[in-house]
Amino acid sequence: MSKSITSPGLALLKLLVLVVSGMFLFSLLGLLAGSLIYKQSVLVVSPMNESVGFLRIVQLFSSVGSFLLPAWWFAKREGNQATSFFKLNTATHIPLFILTALLFYFSSGFFQWTIDVNQAMHLPDSLVGVEKWMRQQEDQLATLTQRFLYMPSAVDLAINLLMIALIPAIGEELLFRGCLQPIFGRLVKNAHVGIWLAAIVFSAIHLQFYGFIPRMLLGALFGYLYYYGNSMWYPILGHFLNNGSAVVAVYFYQQKGLSVAEAMKQENPADSRFYLLSVFLSATITIFLFYKFYQIARQKGPNHQTENHEPKLD
Repeated sequence: MSKSITSPGLALLKLLVLVVSGMFLFSLLGLLAGSLIYKQSVLVVSPMNESVGFLRIVQLFSSVGSFLLPAWWFAKREGNQATSFFKLNTATHIPLFILTALLFYFSSGFFQWTIDVNQAMHLPDSLVGVEKWMRQQEDQLATLTQRFLYMPSAVDLAINLLMIALIPAIGEELLFRGCLQPIFGRLVKNAHVGIWLAAIVFSAIHLQFYGFIPRMLLGALFGYLYYYGNSMWYPILGHFLNNGSAVVAVYFYQQKGLSVAEAMKQENPADSRFYLLSVFLSATITIFLFYKFYQIARQKGPNHQTENHEPKLD
C-alpha cells in the first residue's frame, strides 16, 4: 500500500517541476525526432504548416512527457509502488465497468448542451479584445484538430486512437486524478473540493476557452469515478471511451464521403427539434447511472476512505 510522505504543498511543487520539465524535454525530443524523420529544421517549424505525421510525433512525445512519465515518477517518489499509489491493483468489478461505459454513452447529449452553452458565452464589452483573441485561438486549435482527424485509412484511425484516446486516457488520469486530486484534497482537507479543483486545472490546461465548462464537468465525473470506484481503471476507461468514440465516429463519417469539418458537425448536432428533451433525458439517465455506480461501489470491497494517500470526507 502506498503512503504519501510529503506535505501537500511540497508535493504540488514537486509535481509541477516534473510536469514542466517533462513537457519541455519531451516536446524538444519530439521536435528532433520529427525533424530527423521528415528532414525538417526545428528552427522553422510551424504547427499549421507541418505534415500531420510530423505533428503526431510531436504530440505523442509531448503527451508522454507532460502527463504519463511525470505522474509515474511522482508516484514512485511518494509511495512504495506506483500501481498501489494509483489504485491500479485494487479490486475491480464488471458491473462498474459496464456502468462507466453506459455513463459516457448516455451523458453525451448533456455534455453537448454544455458545449453549446459555453460557446455562446460572451465577455463584457470592455473585454472585447480579449474575447477576439480567445476566438482566434479557438479557431486555430479547431483547424489543427481537423488536420489531426483527417483519416483516409484504418492506419490513421489506429494512430489517432493511440494519440487522442489511449495515451491521454492513461497519462491524464494518472496525473490529474491519481496525483493532483489527492494533493488538492489533502491541501484543503476536503475530498470533494479536491476533485473539483483537479477538474478545473484539467480543463484549464487544455487552453480551450469555449470548452472549459464541459471539460471541467467531465474531469469532475472522472474524479468521482476514481474516488468512489477506488480504482484508476474506471476513469481511464471513461476517458478512453469519451475520446475514442469521437475519433471513431469522425472516421466513419469520412468513409461515407464527408469532409472532416462536416464529420465533426455530424458528431455534434444541435438543431434537433427534440434537442432540449434529449438533453433532459441524457442528464436524468446520467444521474441515475452515476447513483447506481455509487451504490454498487459502496457495496463492493473496502471503503475508499481508508487509503492512506486519500483525504477523508468532511
